[in-house]
Amino acid sequence: MNPAKQVIEEKIYSKELVSRRTQLLHAALYFYRSLHPDQTGFNCKNELVQSFEPITDLPELLQQIYAISIHARPSTYCFESLH
Repeated sequence: MNPAKQVIEEKIYSKELVSRRTQLLHAALYFYRSLHPDQTGFNCKNELVQSFEPITDLPELLQQIYAISIHARPSTYCFESLH
């Protein structure tokens, strides 16, 4: 998996797409906390995440996150020999 900054720098995906997909981390943390309110959750700081505000409508946020489809770029691998 490519780090978000590398993906943006290499222009593999747009900054908007990466920013939206990075919001998945916020959504997952929020959802976990809603299921386990008595547990200490993981705290994540990521400069690409647009907001750490409370989520009022998780399905709507997920719809926004996935509004831009990914046209995956296949990985390339180099092998010196295939013995």
